[in-house]
Amino acid sequence: MHTAIEQASENQFVINGDLIFSTVGAIYEQHKRLFENNENAIEISFAGVQRADSSGLALIIEWLRCAQQLDRPLVFTHVPQQIIDLAKLSSLDDLFKD
Repeated sequence: MHTAIEQASENQFVINGDLIFSTVGAIYEQHKRLFENNENAIEISFAGVQRADSSGLALIIEWLRCAQQLDRPLVFTHVPQQIIDLAKLSSLDDLFKD
């Protein structure tokens, strides 16, 4: 399965496919459009993610860093349980609390 970010609406994006070491680089290359021309909160849905590993968590952390630098709110929805479990193991589970 091809992994990609699809724009669902002006400020909403959906990731489809696997969010693993071999695919995160391609997703990262596409990430600039998440933050371009968006001054409102950006929502990233992981509803279409089949598998995820620590690379996916690293990507989320990078997106949070970018959003913070741009002073742009960033919301994650449908975060895969694998990423939540990895975040807990790394004491980063506060990333996904409301």
